[in-house]
Formats: sequence, structure tokens, C-alpha cells
Amino acid sequence: MIFYRRWTPVKALSFDLDDTLYFNQPIIEQTEQQLIEYLRHNYAACQQTDKKFWQQAKRLAIAEDPTLLLDFTLMRHGTLRYGFKQCGLKGSQLEQAVEDGFNEFYRLRSDFAVARPVTQLLANLAEFYPLVAITNGNVNLDKIGIADYFSHRFHGGIKQTLKPHRAMFDLTAQALDLKAEQILHIGDDFTNDIIGGLKAGFKTAWYAENRDMRLKRESVSLLPDIHLQQLSDLEFLLP
Repeated sequence: MIFYRRWTPVKALSFDLDDTLYFNQPIIEQTEQQLIEYLRHNYAACQQTDKKFWQQAKRLAIAEDPTLLLDFTLMRHGTLRYGFKQCGLKGSQLEQAVEDGFNEFYRLRSDFAVARPVTQLLANLAEFYPLVAITNGNVNLDKIGIADYFSHRFHGGIKQTLKPHRAMFDLTAQALDLKAEQILHIGDDFTNDIIGGLKAGFKTAWYAENRDMRLKRESVSLLPDIHLQQLSDLEFLLP
């Protein structure tokens, strides 16, 4: 663990989720493949679709409506709608397919459990600090087994602008009735979590579950308060 700034105690912690508490890429890759298989099996018009088809549907849906980039849930709906239209679905059948497809994606996307050492760490920290989840993604905290550790959760999107915008950081401070500098935000992404958190006034800790943590490999313009070498380094906060 490396401290880059003089440390002063905090009163709460906020966490990014994807690639901080778990490695997200293999989960998403598996989800995408399982979703394609589900769509092929349940919609005759989609039997010939593949990964390339749905990737193109995503690109074209975004080109048609760039606001989809502001909300990953809406982006998924938009991708499904565009793809189903290309398959020939219309009207109420189209809308039902989009809803069913998204529900299956959401189920598959959250069909995993966070590792026991991580949940134990969250449980230990939650005994002494309020914890808040701040994510640009749409994982279901209840299904992955960590909802009970967080007093608040904020998902980025149209209503709450994606990180690195300060909207969810400000909501966190307001919900906890704390000053921003009294909160430590832990995340993997230098732009979204470290720069976003620092500009909102939070203390920040960098930890990435999905890659070797070497600063020279990152796009760094501001240093975090703390560089964690493993997530369990946060135990220094415990009495």
C-alpha cells in the first residue's frame, strides 16, 4: 500500500463495483454469448444472428441515438430494439421481445457471487463505516450478494450522470450528510474513479481487480491518495 498524500481519517467509504470488487470482463463476455443463444432459441427470426450481428446493432443504435451512451441500461434496450427490428419484429411483438431480452441479460449479467474474501472485507468495514456503491454499470447488488453491506447505491445513467461527472459523488455526500473530504472512494478506473472522485472532493484509493496495477501502464494525470496492492489493504481502516 502506498500513500501519495498526507492521510486524515474518513467517516465513510464508497466503492466502484465492476473491476474493483470482481473481474467484470469474463462475466460480460459469458453473458453476451448466453444472451445470443437465448435469442436464437426463443426467436425464430433471430436464429442466424451472431456476435458480429449484435455488435453491429449496438454501433448502429448508438449512431442513431447517441444519448444511449449516457445510460448502459438504455443502451442495452436500444441495441436489442435495433437488432430485433433488423430481424423483422414489429409493434407489440418487438417491444415484448426487447423487454424479455433485457430481463434475460440482466439475469445473466448478475448471475455470479462476489468472492468470499471480498464480502468478508465489506462486512468488516460496514461495522464501522457506512458504505456506498457508485457504479456506471447495472449489476444487481442483491443477486451478487453484496446489497446488505451498502447503505446507499447509485447507478449512473440519464437520471444520475455517469462518472467521472460528480453527480453520484455529490449524491453520496448528501445521502451520508458528510463533507466530501470525509469519504474515501475506491475504484479501478483512473478517469472515472480517481479523477472523478478527487474533483468531487473525495479521498481516493486505486485498486484494480482486472489487471496488473502499474502506474506507468495507466493514463495518469492525478494521483490517488492511496495505491492499494490488494483490496484487503483497506483493513488499515479497521480499529
